[in-house]
Amino acid sequence: MVPLVQAIVELPKDMPSDVCRIWFIPEDTPYFYWLIPQSPTHGVLGLIGKEGQEIQGKLERFLQKQSLEPIEFQSAHVAKYTRWIPNHRKIGESNVYLVVDAPDI
Repeated sequence: MVPLVQAIVELPKDMPSDVCRIWFIPEDTPYFYWLIPQSPTHGVLGLIGKEGQEIQGKLERFLQKQSLEPIEFQSAHVAKYTRWIPNHRKIGESNVYLVVDAPDI
């Protein structure tokens, strides 16, 4: 199990509501930050951390850096998948990475 924390935020003005944003910041998390739209005006910004890591503070600092105000915080412990699935493939000249969010599981 690993800790997950996320915040409901208003989408940035320059962000379409049909696009997700991902930030890789290895010093904060071995995973990534995500901003996933959930409506035309709001989205969920969050991260998964390592057990024992203070991720609430990391999320709050990241929200400030992105100039986003949290409307509501959500947190949970989620199962860490341990089987390897290749998440990278080169297609033509482009690097493509598989990033998944499964809120309905």
